[in-house]
Amino acid sequence: MLAHCADHQDRDCERPVTGAEQLQRPDCPFGQARHQASHAEGHRRGAQPGVPPRKPGPLGRKPGPPPDFGVGISPVDLASHRHAPKRSLLDRRLQRRKTGRKSRETGGSRMQKNPGMHLSARSDYALRAVVELVDSSPERLRKADDLAHAQGIPISFLENILTLLRTSGIIRSQRGPDGGYWLGRPPDQVNLADIIRAVEGPLMAVRGQRPEEIEYVGSAETLQHVWIALRANLRNVLERVTIADVAAGRLPKEVQALTRIKDAWERR
Repeated sequence: MLAHCADHQDRDCERPVTGAEQLQRPDCPFGQARHQASHAEGHRRGAQPGVPPRKPGPLGRKPGPPPDFGVGISPVDLASHRHAPKRSLLDRRLQRRKTGRKSRETGGSRMQKNPGMHLSARSDYALRAVVELVDSSPERLRKADDLAHAQGIPISFLENILTLLRTSGIIRSQRGPDGGYWLGRPPDQVNLADIIRAVEGPLMAVRGQRPEEIEYVGSAETLQHVWIALRANLRNVLERVTIADVAAGRLPKEVQALTRIKDAWERR
């Protein structure tokens, strides 16, 4: 049933009145203060004829303006995205396999998915920072900002690395406005393996364990010997090269010979 407010002279302004409201106010369904307040609120919001006023929000709060969905995003698009059906685990795995296959076909690199060995950024930064300290001494200190600028290393990252190197005794430091860092040992007595161990731990680890601590059974028992041999090769290179060799640009003959192998520079 549609009726208009008796106190409002505009007959085009209509508000639906239910039978329950008439039963509650049989004398005058439009004369009550509550109806008058809701009727005025509807006009203030620009209610259209024949359209009931908006209901208050939860806990009696008035409904606010519609949310801002951003430029180029409509409420319909957002709702369709929110209620889009989720893909199953099998579909996601198939999609990842297709992506990896396309990357291999186009020669793309997927090193972030490669579970093989890699040199972390921490080790790389540590090696470069220590090489920069080859000419340092207690009389010729190098500041952290100078090292970071010389090698393009983030200063916040480098400060943590220098702390680890100082704890291991590879470098030493002096505080104060005239302070800085210098090598704790002669350059020809600091090899690359020492630096990596200082910031990362053991050179070779399988699932967080040293190769000699792992036990395999059955047909996989020989894998332990493979990891031991791999660690021996890492030691053979990293323990043989010192930071003095790197700074001078001359590597040991055995290590330099490995770089001349035919497929040493090929990507696999």
